[in-house]
Amino acid sequence: MLKELSQDLLFDEWLSCAVKNKSEALAECFGIFAGLKNFSATRRLKTARRLKLKLWDLSGLEKNWSLKIFTSITQNKKTLVNFKLTHKNNLYHDFSEELIKYSNRLKNYWSWLRGFFGSAGNLYFLKSGYYLSLNASPEIFNVAAKFINKTNLNWSTRKNQFTLRNHENIVTFMSNINLSSAALKLEDKAVISELKNNANRLSNFEAANIKRSVQAAVKQVELARAVIENDLLKILPDDLKNLVMARLKYPDLNLSELGGKINEAKISKTAVQYRWTKIKKCLEQNQFNKSQTGGH
Repeated sequence: MLKELSQDLLFDEWLSCAVKNKSEALAECFGIFAGLKNFSATRRLKTARRLKLKLWDLSGLEKNWSLKIFTSITQNKKTLVNFKLTHKNNLYHDFSEELIKYSNRLKNYWSWLRGFFGSAGNLYFLKSGYYLSLNASPEIFNVAAKFINKTNLNWSTRKNQFTLRNHENIVTFMSNINLSSAALKLEDKAVISELKNNANRLSNFEAANIKRSVQAAVKQVELARAVIENDLLKILPDDLKNLVMARLKYPDLNLSELGGKINEAKISKTAVQYRWTKIKKCLEQNQFNKSQTGGH
């Protein structure tokens, strides 16, 4: 789990994210409202704070719309933030219609998605990793899908939920909605994770090599003892005889190390392995000859 990137830190960064101009502020406002339940309520207090303190006046929406924000308590005793929008010149004008109409012709979709993430998105941390999701209501699904498709990221869709699970995709999305600190922390996690995985792979690889070396050494000691028991040492060439004696003297060495203990110039691991193959064949031939002569 990302201890250094909690939900509070993530949305604190979203709350303080800078807005460059009126166009960005307007797009993000509509993105926030698009992510609200029925375009009018959320459980996230930070959503109301960003909308009221960072975006509302800059967006220009206050010229035609009056905004009232109030809280209520739900049946499960959770605080719900409610937004009431009233058109100043037409009390019957529905803001949700204007929201969809504006969003459909919007070009600055990253700002819209930043607002949408703040009210309808989340980054979920699991023991095995993390994933990012955006939840769209049926009314706004087509608009959200259009913007999400423009990101060219590998989203999966289930019912009204859009999900990113790939690390690079998540970092790209976070960077493009200007949550740079969160993106950097995710990158740090990926680097640390990769280092740990590499260390584990190396450790497992070394453990497997040690196991193979031990198994090979045990078989070679057994083979060397069989050579002695069958009185084959005297008929073996010096190079094979020296190898048998070296193995009995150094039962724990791997093939490369054993090659340096033979009474001749150091030989390679491959050459040592080849000589053991020859010794094995000599032993098998001897045993075959004994079986043909009835053990005499």
